[in-house]
Parts: sequence; structure tokens; C-alpha cells
Amino acid sequence: MSKKAQGDKQAAQPSLGIVGWARWIWRQLTSMRVALMLLLLLAVAAIPGSVWPQRPVSPELVRNYLRENPTLGPWLDRLGIFDVYASPWFAAIYLLLMISLVGCLIPRIKVHFGALKEQPPKAPQRLGRLAAHHEVVVAAPREDVLAAARSVLKRRGYRLRAEEPDADGVVRDVAAEGGFLKETGNIVFHFSLLGIIVAVAVGHLFGWRGEAIIVEGQRFTSSVGAYDTLQPGPWADVDGSGNWTLTLDDLDVEFETEATGVQFGAPRLFDAQVSIASSPDDEPTKESLSVNNPVSLDGASVYLLGNGYAPIITVRDAEGNVTYSDAVRSSLRTTTTPPPGQSKSPAPTPSLASTALSCQPWRSTPSLAPRAPSRPG
Repeated sequence: MSKKAQGDKQAAQPSLGIVGWARWIWRQLTSMRVALMLLLLLAVAAIPGSVWPQRPVSPELVRNYLRENPTLGPWLDRLGIFDVYASPWFAAIYLLLMISLVGCLIPRIKVHFGALKEQPPKAPQRLGRLAAHHEVVVAAPREDVLAAARSVLKRRGYRLRAEEPDADGVVRDVAAEGGFLKETGNIVFHFSLLGIIVAVAVGHLFGWRGEAIIVEGQRFTSSVGAYDTLQPGPWADVDGSGNWTLTLDDLDVEFETEATGVQFGAPRLFDAQVSIASSPDDEPTKESLSVNNPVSLDGASVYLLGNGYAPIITVRDAEGNVTYSDAVRSSLRTTTTPPPGQSKSPAPTPSLASTALSCQPWRSTPSLAPRAPSRPG
């Protein structure tokens, strides 16, 4: 056989096959390097959720964006940019990260706990072969030196190997090792991260989010049709969300009066006094509801998101008879610009009369107060 044939024969490598490739992909996916890359990719993928409005949070802002950007808006909508956290590509990164963390942690836990059960390795016979070593001559009995070394190492948190006398019955070395607390903390951190990921996924699958605008003095009863917007999770049981009631007794809002520019007039404090009950027949209890201070009712957390205006509009006909009188809800106030509102009232003819209005906060100086008259529609 020629040398060339022998070289070709030695260079031939066996093919991995389906099982080999699957095993290689699994090892790559469950490596800590890939887990960190997926975590970084998840953080980058979440950026569009902060740049563009999200449909579950602000459907009105999404509609406005689509109307103002007729070319770019539909393409972004196809890519799931307006619902990033429920898009297929975000869910794929999320799932891969969870699998990677599980596959990475389980082998590390087995190795870690196995090392905890075993004794530290024996001290090497030749310390000079170690990369880091130091020799010191101590003028003291060997037993005292070994006892002092064991005491210092134990006080510093090292795991000590049990004393093993040699053939002459003499203990000649001390063996200890450390670093297990660091590895334990590392595992606990990654398990905490995995717990957060699983909790968010469970909340998305089984949770639901509803929004309702409540006027001062009105009572809200939780039901599917009572919410202005409702976004249930894929496996959420919205019908079993309870039949609790909430009455808005009073809403106190403080506005910025000292700052200048766009911050002038911005709300600084929301404080709602509410009466809540687990069912319409129960006796209500008084609670205080504010931003980041929710009230829990039958497993649901009720948050205060914002404030708005609800002016009482009274419509009279030519003879002075009241044809309509009620509080008109406007959109929630999200900026310093007051939101618009609309009302419909019966007219003398079979048709309806509609009114579009813009409510402006009144300032103490009448000459500086904004004027926004109603516009009949």
C-alpha cells in the first residue's frame, strides 16, 4: 500500500449521524456560554417592547401609530413588534433559554453535590510540582504546626480532610479545599434566574389583564363584559376570575405646579379611596389604592394606572327639557395634554346628537387658562 493511500486512510473521519449531531447540538445548547448568549439575546429582543407601543398595554397608541405610519406600521405588526412578549420569535428565545439553563444546571448540581460528599484530595508528595506553592520553615513541633494549620484553615471556611497517619502512625500533612460556597451561590443564582423565567411564562399562560375606566362614585363588578379591554392568556380561566366589586369613592390627584416646560401640570400623586367586596352581596371594606400599591381580590391584583376627566354633560332641548345628563368618560391621562372625550345624546329627531369635547385644567389666572370649546359632531 502506498504512503498516499495510507495517509488518506488515516485522515478519514467517521460521520456523526443523526444521534451524533443531536448530541453535539444538545451539548452546545446546554453550555454556560450559550446560556449567557441567549440571555443577552433575550434582553436585546425585549428592546422593541420599550420603543414601540404594545397592544396589550396601549391598544389606542398602537392604532394611532398604524394610522400615522401606513407603510411601516403593517410590517412591524406582521413581525409582532406591537406585541413583542407574545410573538413567536420572542417565545422561541425564551424557551431555548429555559432549556439551556435546565440542561446546564442539572449536571453541575450532580457534580457539585458529589464533590461535597467526598473528602478533599490528599496533599501532594511534591509541592514543587504545583503552580502556586510556598515553603516556610517553622521552629515548632510538627504536631503543633499541623494543629495550627488545621485551625486556621477551618476558621477560614475550608473543608478539611480527615487525618490519615502513615505506616508509622504519624500524621505528616494537612489537606483542605475551598470554593464550594462560590459554586453554591452560582447555582442558587442560576436557579433563581430560572425560577423568574418559569414564573413569567406561567403568568403569561394562565394570567389575564383587564382595564376599566371608573368614574368617581360608580361601582365596578368584575365580569368578562365589564372590562373596556381584556387580554386573557392562552390557558387563562377568565370566567373564574371572581365576582368582586370595587366602588371609587374618591380620587385625589396632585399636579406639578413648580416645574417648567413639559413637566408643568404633570400628575405627581394618585390616591384612590375605594370600597371593595368579594361579591355584590358582601359588606364592602375601605381600602386605599395608589400607584404600585395594588389591592388583591380573589387572586386578582387591582392597580391604579392613571387618571382622566369625566365632566357631567347636560343637554336640553329647545323647550328646556333635559334630554341627557351624565358623566362622560375620557381616555386615561398619559401625558400633560388632557385626553379628549365624546358624548351622544337623543335629539328631537330620531337621530342622535354627538359632541366632541376637550377638557382643560383651569388655572388660577383666568387670562392664562386654556380655552377649548365643545365642537358639535
